[in-house]
Amino acid sequence: MFSFLKKNNLVKALDISQKALSQQWLGMEEREYTLVTNLSLFKAINDSFNSKSLTMWGGLMWFCEEFIVRAMKSIDEGKQLTETQYELTNKLNAVIVFVIANCRKLKLADNDYLALGAAKTASENWCEKYFTEDNETNQMFRL
Repeated sequence: MFSFLKKNNLVKALDISQKALSQQWLGMEEREYTLVTNLSLFKAINDSFNSKSLTMWGGLMWFCEEFIVRAMKSIDEGKQLTETQYELTNKLNAVIVFVIANCRKLKLADNDYLALGAAKTASENWCEKYFTEDNETNQMFRL
């Protein structure tokens, strides 16, 4: 029905991860958080993750993976990411690492593990191909 009426949605999962990551200085700034939650991709996945038998965590991993893959595709096509896009991609990598580190504590469905695996692969590919050694933020996100 209305996605904002769902008790467990992507916003809740993102909020939980951001609370933990902010304690480690890895969370999104308020403007970045607002940008992410207003993206059409975020809204589309928020509206459809339940239909794919995913929990909010699997839905969040699906979003992170899609965002990272799209960023890599843009670079591969010769487009330059803005500083905000680059930082968001790095911070979504941190979200993936957070979920991986806490997956035993989270209530995950079988399909969540598939989404988590795809997100982990996208994150590893991003780290291998697009992290620069001179960017100290990147060192914190290595898997």
